[in-house]
Amino acid sequence: MSRALVFYAQQSLNGFANNKGPLCVYGSAVATDYDKRILVESIVGLLPREKDTVPIHFLIGLLRISCLLDTTLACRLDLEGRITIQLHTATLDDILIPSFDGETSFDVDIVHRIVSTFLEEYNNGHNITSGMEALVVATILC
Repeated sequence: MSRALVFYAQQSLNGFANNKGPLCVYGSAVATDYDKRILVESIVGLLPREKDTVPIHFLIGLLRISCLLDTTLACRLDLEGRITIQLHTATLDDILIPSFDGETSFDVDIVHRIVSTFLEEYNNGHNITSGMEALVVATILC
C-alpha cells in the first residue's frame, strides 16, 4: 500500500518541488494552491506510520512541498515526526529545508524541531532510536 501511495504522490507532484512544470490534480492541467494543499495533506494523512515503510527522501520532499504550500501545521508536524524516527538514514543536505520566508537560506526551526525531538526520544529511552542511530545522527550534524 505504501509503495502505491508513494508512486501516486510522485506522479502527481512530479516537477512541482523544482518548479519544472504544472501540477495536475483531479485531471485538470493546472491545480490551484488550495488543490495542491489538499492533495499533499491527504497524502500525508494516508501514509503508514510504521518506521521505514516510507523512504525518508520522499518524506523530506513532501515536507519541502508542504512548507512551500503552507499546509496546516498538523500536516508539517506529522511529516517532521515521521522524519524524526528515520533521521539516522538522512544526510545533512536532506534535512536542510529551504526557507520560503526570504529571511534565511534554510528553515532552521524545522531542523531544530526534528533534531530536538530525536534527542528527546533517545533520552527518554523510546524504541524509535538505538545507540547506533544516535551516533549516526550525531555524525550527520557535526
